[in-house]
Amino acid sequence: MSFILREICHEDLPLINSWRNDPEIIALLGNNFLYISSDVDAAWFEQYLQNRDKAKRFAIVDETCDRMIGTTQLTGIHAINQSAEFSIAIGDKRYWNKGAGQVAARMILDHGFKDLNLQRIWLTVLVRNDRAIHLYEKIGFRHEGVLRNSVYKQGLFEDQVMMSVLRQEYLKQVPAVAAQSQAPAYVLLNESV
Repeated sequence: MSFILREICHEDLPLINSWRNDPEIIALLGNNFLYISSDVDAAWFEQYLQNRDKAKRFAIVDETCDRMIGTTQLTGIHAINQSAEFSIAIGDKRYWNKGAGQVAARMILDHGFKDLNLQRIWLTVLVRNDRAIHLYEKIGFRHEGVLRNSVYKQGLFEDQVMMSVLRQEYLKQVPAVAAQSQAPAYVLLNESV
């Protein structure tokens, strides 16, 4: 399988909306489960288009069949602090545990550090999401702490791990990773409005 990233577009909204309304997908994320109408997602997309300097939102695409399988984003981009929050969701369950998340995460980190001149990329992840934590550690994120009772999901408060990776840490490991990885080393960007 070969994956690329491309900026999300209006045509992606029905699929994104279906994933955002799937309790099984949301259960693994730090998001609260809310029923989200297509009108709300359309407004969310328009808001994104107006604030593209603060967020970069990408579709993860299986290039072999031109199928969108998930999304990844850098949000809360802060120009002075050179920081952003990373998130990812593989919405197409046929691609769970297939390595797509690792490939996409590496591509967006490359973009953030090499193209957007970021210094720090951070994330939060549910303490119980061992698979995701393992992935984040594998690509260079370090634990910073635990946000206790920080998200309310399915009737319970849950803790989240806060993790980050700095540019020099990530770029130091890139040559070794590239030598052993079969992941494509490019991102298809459509940065025009």
